[in-house]
Amino acid sequence: MDAYSKLTELVHQGLDIRLVLAPPRSGSTMLEKVLSASNTFDKAIHEPFIDYGYRGIEEARCYEQLLSEIEGSDILIKDMAHFLTNKAVFERFVSLIDKPIVYNLRNPLLCAESRIKVMLKSTAIKPRTSTQTWLLDYLAKNHSNWETISEVEKSRLVGRQDFSIANLKLQTGLLNYYAKTKGESDWEQLVSNASAEQTYSHLGDFLSSNPKRFSLSGFGWGAVGEQLAHLDKINKPYLIINNTDFRNNPEYFSKAICESWNIDYNESMLNWDEISIGEKQCRAQDKVWYESIINSSSVKPPTEPVPPIKAFPEFIQNYLNDVAIPIYEKAMESKLSVKVKVR
Repeated sequence: MDAYSKLTELVHQGLDIRLVLAPPRSGSTMLEKVLSASNTFDKAIHEPFIDYGYRGIEEARCYEQLLSEIEGSDILIKDMAHFLTNKAVFERFVSLIDKPIVYNLRNPLLCAESRIKVMLKSTAIKPRTSTQTWLLDYLAKNHSNWETISEVEKSRLVGRQDFSIANLKLQTGLLNYYAKTKGESDWEQLVSNASAEQTYSHLGDFLSSNPKRFSLSGFGWGAVGEQLAHLDKINKPYLIINNTDFRNNPEYFSKAICESWNIDYNESMLNWDEISIGEKQCRAQDKVWYESIINSSSVKPPTEPVPPIKAFPEFIQNYLNDVAIPIYEKAMESKLSVKVKVR
């Protein structure tokens, strides 16, 4: 019997799965932290489909891993919507769930900005040959022809390194060179100023340089739209949570979700001493994605200003206008609020 069939059998025997799905950078790990503190849950499993949706591992392997992590009869699973973007994979998984699926959503402009900021920051931590290759090409174009640059100049710019091997020193030198062409002293200053000024339009060339790392589908909104449409079609219940609303009134929305899921609520759910993230997200370049929640101890009201759409490169503006914002606005029509009953 394969792992999916075994999981199906466990569900028939009484395993109850509650599921939170979200686009990246929407605050879903914070919501996961709050809900996982309910006394009802025996285990919380963080992003079990990351290997399938991002790393390209076959679906069966994900179910084997998921099965190995299950403890007890009540579990919480939080995952990224776009990790389940394959229609058949999504439909097969949600067929195991009978409680309302919670979609944690946030203004797409804030999600996009947060994703850009983390991508820029993590680039300085993790060396990648793809990043180095693009930066070397960029350097060559700015110097007419890389091959014509003297060995002295090459050494000054990037040091004497093997360009075919991922090397942090090489990448740092190239990033600092790129920053200088944008009028900044180095990469750290570029990232700091772009974040402070909420201006990223001048970084479109770099952000579009690696489609795998910074794909538009990785914003997750296309998957959210397709999944909600499918759930509406089959009349499967779900609950839309606006993360900004949740942070402004965490007690109300936590209680509402707990009631919808038939799980216990207690006041201690809104405060914590430490955060534990999944084993697959413990590398330095991965922890950057969790800095805010790792450094927190409770749910705090939002203070971040929403950036104007013109702050983004044109290709991201187009995606936001054509895909993300329409899906978000349609979802907000059925969001949970203090005046709206649980769907």
